[in-house]
Amino acid sequence: MKNFVLIKGVFDTMDLFSEEIQKELELLGHSCHVLHMETMDVDLKNMLRAHKDFGLDGVIAFNNLGYNMGEEQGGNLWDAMGIPYVNILMDHPFHYISQLEGAPENTILYVIDRNHVDFVKRFFPKIERCHFLAHAGCANAMQEILGDLPEDRSNLAEAPSSLPEGAAGTGGNDTAALVSRPRDIDVLYAGTLSRVLIEQLIPDFKDFPEINGVIFSRNCLEDLIQNPEQTTEEVIERKVKQEFENRDLELTDERLMDYIEGFRFLDGFAVSYFREMAVRILVESGINVHVLGLGWEQCDWARDNEHLIHLGKVDAKEVLPYMLRSKIVLNTLTWFKDGAHDRIFNGMLAGAAVVSDESKYLREEETDQKTIAMFRLRELMKLPEMVADLLDDDKKRFSIARCGLEDAREHHSWRQAVGEIVDELGRV
Repeated sequence: MKNFVLIKGVFDTMDLFSEEIQKELELLGHSCHVLHMETMDVDLKNMLRAHKDFGLDGVIAFNNLGYNMGEEQGGNLWDAMGIPYVNILMDHPFHYISQLEGAPENTILYVIDRNHVDFVKRFFPKIERCHFLAHAGCANAMQEILGDLPEDRSNLAEAPSSLPEGAAGTGGNDTAALVSRPRDIDVLYAGTLSRVLIEQLIPDFKDFPEINGVIFSRNCLEDLIQNPEQTTEEVIERKVKQEFENRDLELTDERLMDYIEGFRFLDGFAVSYFREMAVRILVESGINVHVLGLGWEQCDWARDNEHLIHLGKVDAKEVLPYMLRSKIVLNTLTWFKDGAHDRIFNGMLAGAAVVSDESKYLREEETDQKTIAMFRLRELMKLPEMVADLLDDDKKRFSIARCGLEDAREHHSWRQAVGEIVDELGRV
């Protein structure tokens, strides 16, 4: 038996993932000590006592949570304790430059896009152990929801935790029953349009005197939208190199990193553009789309469109019951060109047919598209026809949903991810 530390209490999404990890570790016979932000002082004392009594084998955290604990006392707590710090990044590493530069010596970093592995190896060579982890679905949380269904499901439209008739009693184990149950949501998109947050990332262009920041930003964004198979960092690097060459300036990796970090907001704008366009093109084609998250109310085209049903913002775990009510779960990747997203695997685990833009990883994993229906961002105009066809063809939709459900259960839940992490920790 091993003893692990988990960190919770900051973001509801990370808490949901941490709960999945905790359950899987405990099913394997391991013990977990939770550091919760609301009770950190007490939890920290208990953790240190546990380490003294029988030792701890590793910390598992998301997005750098707790990476610098102990620095106020002059050192890194995890390095002082001599235990590995497993850091799972849910976003691109270029959002966490300072954190990665100050990473504990025993860091094991997981990223959810294979391009991110290359990025870390190039710009953060001190982090020797960086691995790809293809995200995961929350099978345990989904199972709990299926097991806790109320007998009275009459208020289906109003209650997010309610499911259509026929859901109770399956326990989520009967694949056919889970896939073919009546569902009252045609298409679900769970995601926020974070324009305000993105705008806060725009740097002071005076810090980049070698270029015209406005023109540079516009050119990069146009390139990303017109050629969406590219990563943001490769577009920024190519454009910066052109600017420096035109001025006969030397571009070091250190200066390039300044640009990548400073102009990473372009990544968010590109993501939001295609997220909004994917939903817009569907509703303007007469397809009903339920959306979860903030920002949709700011879209002029959305306010009076009867086919857009805005459900507002809910916590991460509350998204799952909506997926269980949906025929199709729509996904657009957050610019992961060689990775995936939890929306995909949670949609599969909910028994919905998942429709997503493609990535290199998804094309390799799902070569025949039996488990997922994929489209290209370049061909977004074809999306309404694809979705309408699935809504009209129950047999085809059920087939994709059933294959996706089986695939996610076998390969893409936190059970498999935890297995990889535990195996890696065994090599420490």
